[in-house]
Amino acid sequence: MNPRLLFALSLLVPASTHASLVAHWKLDSSSAEETASYPATWGAAPTYQNSVAAPESTAAADLAEGNWLAAGTGIDFERHQPFSATAWIKGGAQDSAVVGDMVQSEGPQGWELHVGTTVNGADSQSVTVWLANDYPASAIQVNASVPVLDNQWHHVAFTYDGSSSGSGVKIYVDGLPVATTVSLDTLGANISNAAFSPLNIGTRMNGANHNFTGSIDEVALFNHEASAGEMAAIFQFGVESVTFPYVADTVPLPGQSVTSLSSADVKFSVPVAGVDATDLLVNGIPATGIEVIDARNYRFTFSSPPQGDVHFSWVSTHGIAGLNEIAAQPAGWSSLFAPVLPTPQLAIAEFLTQNAGGLTDEDFDTPDWIELVNPGSSDVNMAGWTLTDDPARPKRWTLPSLILRPGERKIVFASGKDRAAATGTLHTNFKLSAEPGYLALFDPSGNPAHAYNYPRQEANISFGLLAGAKPSDGRAAWRYLTPTPTAATSGVVYSGAAIEEVKATPEIPQAGEPVTVTIRISPETVLSSPPALRFRFLHGAESQTVFADDGLHGDGAAGDRVWGAVIPTTLAGQMVRWKVSLTSNGLISRWPVNTNTNVPLPLYEGTVVGGSPAGQALPVYQIFVPGYTFPTTTNQTGIDSDAGARGAFFGNGKLYDNVLIRIKGTTSRYLMKRSHRVDFNPGRDFEWSPDYPAQRELNLNSEYNDPSYLRQNLQLWMHRDSGNAGSLHFPVRVTMNGQNWHLAFHTYSADSELIETMGLDPRGALYKQVGTLNTSSNPEKKSRRWEGYSDYYALRSGIASSASSASKSLYMFDNFNLPAVINYLAVARIAQEGDDVWANMVVYRDSDGTREWQPIPFDLNLSFGQLFFGGDWENTTVHATMDANKSHPLYGSASCLANTGPGTYNRLYDAVIQNPTTRAMLLRRIRSLMDRYLMAPGTPAANSPLEARFDSLGALIQADADIDRARWGLPPNDGAYGLGPGISPAQGLATLKSSFLVPRRTHFYTTHSVNNTGKLIGLGNNNNAGIPNAQVANPTINFGATVANPPTGNQDEEYIELVNPGTAAVDISDWLLRGAGGSFTFKGGTVVPAGGSIFVSPNVRSFRSRGSSPKGSENRFAVGPYSGHLSPYGEKLVLENAVGGIVAQQQVAADPNAPAVNIEVTEILSSSNHVDNTINGDWWELTNNSTQALDLAGFSWDDSRDLAGQAVFGAVTIGAGESIIILDEDDDDEAHLFRQAWGLPDSVKILTREDFGIESMRGLGNGDSVIVYLPGGSEVARANYPAHVAGRSRAWFRNGTAVQGGYSTLGKYGATASLEDPGDVASPGFAAADPASLTDPYEVWAAAHDLWSSAATWEADPDGDGRSNRTEYAFGGSPDLADSAPALLMQRAGADVLWTFTRRNNDASLVVKVDSSPDMTTWTETTLPLVSQVPHPTMSGFVTVTYRITPADDARFFRARTD
Repeated sequence: MNPRLLFALSLLVPASTHASLVAHWKLDSSSAEETASYPATWGAAPTYQNSVAAPESTAAADLAEGNWLAAGTGIDFERHQPFSATAWIKGGAQDSAVVGDMVQSEGPQGWELHVGTTVNGADSQSVTVWLANDYPASAIQVNASVPVLDNQWHHVAFTYDGSSSGSGVKIYVDGLPVATTVSLDTLGANISNAAFSPLNIGTRMNGANHNFTGSIDEVALFNHEASAGEMAAIFQFGVESVTFPYVADTVPLPGQSVTSLSSADVKFSVPVAGVDATDLLVNGIPATGIEVIDARNYRFTFSSPPQGDVHFSWVSTHGIAGLNEIAAQPAGWSSLFAPVLPTPQLAIAEFLTQNAGGLTDEDFDTPDWIELVNPGSSDVNMAGWTLTDDPARPKRWTLPSLILRPGERKIVFASGKDRAAATGTLHTNFKLSAEPGYLALFDPSGNPAHAYNYPRQEANISFGLLAGAKPSDGRAAWRYLTPTPTAATSGVVYSGAAIEEVKATPEIPQAGEPVTVTIRISPETVLSSPPALRFRFLHGAESQTVFADDGLHGDGAAGDRVWGAVIPTTLAGQMVRWKVSLTSNGLISRWPVNTNTNVPLPLYEGTVVGGSPAGQALPVYQIFVPGYTFPTTTNQTGIDSDAGARGAFFGNGKLYDNVLIRIKGTTSRYLMKRSHRVDFNPGRDFEWSPDYPAQRELNLNSEYNDPSYLRQNLQLWMHRDSGNAGSLHFPVRVTMNGQNWHLAFHTYSADSELIETMGLDPRGALYKQVGTLNTSSNPEKKSRRWEGYSDYYALRSGIASSASSASKSLYMFDNFNLPAVINYLAVARIAQEGDDVWANMVVYRDSDGTREWQPIPFDLNLSFGQLFFGGDWENTTVHATMDANKSHPLYGSASCLANTGPGTYNRLYDAVIQNPTTRAMLLRRIRSLMDRYLMAPGTPAANSPLEARFDSLGALIQADADIDRARWGLPPNDGAYGLGPGISPAQGLATLKSSFLVPRRTHFYTTHSVNNTGKLIGLGNNNNAGIPNAQVANPTINFGATVANPPTGNQDEEYIELVNPGTAAVDISDWLLRGAGGSFTFKGGTVVPAGGSIFVSPNVRSFRSRGSSPKGSENRFAVGPYSGHLSPYGEKLVLENAVGGIVAQQQVAADPNAPAVNIEVTEILSSSNHVDNTINGDWWELTNNSTQALDLAGFSWDDSRDLAGQAVFGAVTIGAGESIIILDEDDDDEAHLFRQAWGLPDSVKILTREDFGIESMRGLGNGDSVIVYLPGGSEVARANYPAHVAGRSRAWFRNGTAVQGGYSTLGKYGATASLEDPGDVASPGFAAADPASLTDPYEVWAAAHDLWSSAATWEADPDGDGRSNRTEYAFGGSPDLADSAPALLMQRAGADVLWTFTRRNNDASLVVKVDSSPDMTTWTETTLPLVSQVPHPTMSGFVTVTYRITPADDARFFRARTD
C-alpha cells in the first residue's frame, strides 16, 4: 500500500471510544489493518495465519524471529494515567515482549506487557508487567503464574489505575483476573518515554531485544483502567464489544480526487443498525438515498455537489449503534470532486479578499476582486455564467454577455455593488470573506466549473491557481500569490494551501499555562514529515517542535487531520509568538504566509502571557521592539524616526506582529518623550473596541508638554458632546518590552479613517494644516487623492480677503456646513484654541453628498490657556483674559489678531465673524455652550461640567501621570511649549482650573457681555464681543412655507421652512422635527438668525439647484438631509425643543393629484406552530394592487385599537403588485431566520420592530384586526378575522376577498409549508388574485390548475415533465400531471408530408409560429400551407391543424412555437 493511502486510512478512526480506546490493531491478514486505528509499520514482510481464537478476528500475525510492528512515539502513557493493554498470543517458551514502549538501557524506562521472564522471581511460563522510570531502582514489576506459553491461543491483558503502586496493576488471562505477586514496587517518577522509544508489538526497541516468536492478534490499548466486565467481554466478544463503531473505510477515500460523485460507500468497523440516508451530510446537505450492502457496508446516494473539496460529515442525532447498543461515533472525511469540464470553459485564476490600496474600481474604491480566465483554445461567451460565495446559491450573480478570448482575463470586483452591464466594470452583489470561505463559478447550465473552499486569507496577497494549473487539479494547485490582476501569475509564491485552519488555546494563557496550537490540514496533503511549529519568547531565538495527530496533543481525535503541538510553560508578561509549516509533495505551506520582515504582514501569530496587567486604571498597550533603549538624546532613530522600525503590539487581548512604529509630530519630536504612530498591517487592523471600526493607524499622543495632560482631551470632548465631529482621544498606559514606557493618549491621524469614525463620509476630501486659508496656502490632502486640489482652491477663493462681503456671504451659505462651522468656532473660542487660526486647522468637504465644508477638530493641545511659546516669554503663563493675544471671543478674524506669533488671521474665521448674520449665530452658540460647560462666575466647581470632567480625568490618570513624569522628567520651556519647567500633573491641573476656568468665566460672562456698556461692542481686540444673554426658555419658531409637491416632480426639491420672527438669533441645536415618515434632529450649532429662516431639505444640493426661489445664491440657510420625503397623502409636522416640548405644528395638505392608494391586508398569522421564538412572532402581509410603486413613509398600522400613528412606516417603497411582510420580531437577524424558515428569496421585504422604531408590537390576538392608515390618519385598508387556528394563516385574495374557508390550505393559492418542524402553512410574500376576477385566458387556466406565484410563470414546469407551462397551455397537457403532448401525426402525400398536431385556439393573444431548419441549429420562421383545422374531439378550446410540408435541403426540420 502506498504511503498516501496509508495516511488517508489513518484519518478515518477517532482516538476516543466508549471504553477510551486509544488504538486497536486487528492484524487480520492485511497490512491495511495495522493502520486502521493507529499507524504501525512492519519490521519485515508480514505473514499471517488463519487459525485464530479471538472473536471478530479472521487472521493473526505470524511473528517469526526478527519481525515485529512499530507504532511510533505518539502513544505515551504517564505513571499518573490509568491505562490498559490487551492481546491474543500463541507461542512456546520464550522471554519476549508482547506490547510496550520500554527503553533498553542501563536503567530501562517505560511500560511493557511481557511473557516468559524469570527476573525477580517471575514465572517463565506466564505474564509479567513492568512500569519503570529507572529499572529496578524506580519501577513496578507484577507477575502472574498461569501458563500462557503452551503453543495455544491465550488472551493476555493488564490494567493499571494510575496509583504508582504495584497494587494498582491487575493481570488477566483468558478473560479472568489471575493471582499476582508484586516483586518491585519502587516507582517514584515518570515512565513517559516521549520521543526516546517507539511503541512496539512483539519486540522491544524496534527489534533490538525480546522479540516474540509465534502469533499475535487483536492488540488494543485503552486510556482507562478497564473493568473486569470489560475484560471478560473483550475475551468473549472481541474489542468491538466494548467500543463504539467507527468508520473503517470509505469510497471515495479521504483526499481522493474523483471525476464523478453521486454516491459514497461507508464501511463500519463492526456490524451496525439504525443507519438512515439522512445521517450522512454532503457539504452539510443530507444524502437522499441509501443501499444496505450488509450490516457493515452502506452506500449513500446524493446529487453531485459543486466542484472542489467535498466534506462528508454525520448528523449529531443519528441513531447508528453497534450490536452491543453502543452508539457509533463516525468520523467525517473530505475528498476532492474534480469533474471533467466541457470546453469551452472559464476558470477563476486568482482572487483577493482584502484589497488594501491596490487595484481600484471606477469609483476609486479598492474592493475585493476575482480574476476570470479563459484557459481554453476557443472563445467563451460569459452570458449566463454565475459567481457565488454560497454553495446553496449557485446563481447568486450572473455575468453579462461578453466574449472572453483564449488566454484573456477579466476582473470582476466582489464589491456588493451589483453591476453587470456588458460595457462597464463588473461588480458582484456579494463581497468575499477573509475568513475561510467559498467561491465558485458555474456554467450557464448550472454545472460547477471551478470552486474554492479557501482557507484564511491575508491582505494584499491573492489566492488562486499556480501558473499553468487547471481547476481539476484541485487544492494541490492552490497558492497564496503576489497579486497580478489582468496578468498571468508571477512574482513571489508565498505558500501552498495545505493548512486549512490554525488555532491556539488559550487565547491568553496565564503564567505557567502552556499554549496548544492546532492545525487542520487538507485531505490531499501527503506529508513527508510531521508539520513543524516554530516559536519564540520575546525576541529570543526560535525553538521548534513537531505536531502530532494522535489524540494526545490537544488535537481531538487521532487521524482526524487536526494536528496538535504544545508550547511549554511561559512567564507572566512574556510575549510568545509562533508560526507553522508543513511540506506536501515538495511544496511548503505555512501560516502566517509571510516570511519577509519588510512586507507589511505578520511573521507570527502570538499572544502575551497573562494578557494586559490586572488592576490598571487605564487600558494597557504593550509594545515589543527588539533592541529598543530609552533615548538619552534627541536623535531620531528606529521607532523614533520617520522611517520607523517594526515590532509587535498587544492590545485588547490580541497580538499584532510586525507592525510599523514611527515618530509623529512636528515640534514634539525634538523632545525626549515623543508621540508615535503604529501602522497596523492591512487586514490586521487594531480591534480596540466592538463599538468602532478596527483602526489601521493608531496615534499615541504623548501630551508631554501639557502639565495637566488633559487640554486636548477636554476640548475634543466638548466638540463631540456638543454635536460636532471630534476625534476620539483617551488615556492609555504603554509598556515597552515589558517595562513601563509612557502615558499616552489613543487617537487618530487626520485621514479618511478619522472621518469615518466621526460618522462622516470617508470619501470626502480632507485637508490638513490649511494654515490661514489664504490664497497661497497649500495644505496636505489626506483623502480623496484621486482628485486634484480644485475644490480647495475654490474654497480659498470663495472666502479670500479680496472677495466682497456679499460674495463671501453667498459662498458661505451655499458651501459651508454652517451648523458644524458655528459649533466648531464656538467651542474653539471658549477653550481658547491657540493653534488653529494660523497653522493647524483641518477642513473637510462632503464631496459626494452636500458638498459642504466644515472644520475638523484636530491637534488641540494648545488650548485652555496654554499658548505657543516660540520664545515669547509672556506665553509661559496661562492666559484666559488677554484679548491682545488670543483670549478674545472673536479672535481669528482680520479685526482681532494676536500680539504673539505670526499675527495672522484665518479666512474662515474672518468670513463668519465679519458677516453680521453669521456672527450673531456664532455669538448665540457661544452663549449656549457657555451655559452648558463654562457656567456663570461663582458657580461651585462641583456644578461645573468642565471642572467635573477635568477632575475625574485627572484622578483617573494621576498615578500613571506621576510615573510618566518620573520616567521622562518635567516639560521644559522650549520650542513650541511654554508652561514648564517644574510643574507636576496635579499642579498643572490646579493651575488650569484656577488660572483659566475661573477668570475665563468672568471674561465671557461679564467683560464681553452685551450688558457691559463700559466697553464698546465691536470686532477689534479692544472691543466687547457682545455675547448675548441666555436664550429665553421658550423661543418662538414658526413653520413657514412647506413645499411637499415641487412643480418639477423632483421630490428632492421639497423643503420645510422654519421662521424666527424674533429680534434675537435662536439656537435650535438638538431640536427635533417630526413628520409622518420619521424625524430630523438639528445638529449642534444650528442657529436661526433673527428675523430669518432655515430650510430643512431631503437633499440640500437639490434645494440649492431649484429653478425658482428659494434656492442657492440667495443666502438661504439650508440643512439636511432628512430621510424619505413628505407624503403626497398629507401629514402632520411637529417641531420639538431639546427637552421634548412642542414648539410648533403644521398640517401638510394632501396632494390632490396623488396616485390612488390600492393596498390590501392579504394574510395574517397570529398563532404559529413554530417553537423557535426567533421566528414564531405574529406577522401579516400587505399587498399593493396598484400599477405604481407606493412610498409608505408616514403610513401607519394598528391592530384593533383604531388609532393611527401607532406603528409608523419609514421610507419603505412597496412596488406595484408587491407583497411585504410585517413581522413581530426584533430586527434583521430574526427576519433572516424567518426568511430561511419559509425559503423566501431576498426580494421579499420583511419589516420588523426595528424598522418601525418601536420596542414591541401589540400582538395580534384571537379575533382581531389589522388596520392601515394614510399619513393623514384616515383608514385605507382593514382586515378583520375571528378566532385563529394555530399553524395556518388567515388569507385574502388581492382584492380583499377571503380565500375559501378563510385559511391557507397547503397547495392552494400558493400556500406552502414552512421548513420548521412543527411548521406553519401560509404564503408569506405572495398574494393570489381572486380566480373570480381573472379575465386573461392564461391566468384563468393557471388558476384552474392551482398554479400561483413562480409556479404560474410561462416557463415554469411545476409537474417536472420537461414541458413548460407555455408548451402545455399552447399545445395541450396538464401542468400538474407529468404527461406528454397530444399525439402528432406525419403522413406522406406524394412527395409532400402532412404534419398534424394540436394547438389552443380560444386565446386570441396566443400566436403559434412555425420555424424550419437545415440542421436543428439555425432556425428560420416560415409559412406552411394550412390543409385543415377542426375542433379537437375531446379537448375544449383546442383544434387539430394539418400543414403541408414540401421537403427541401434548407428545410429538413420543423417546429411549432409560441412567443
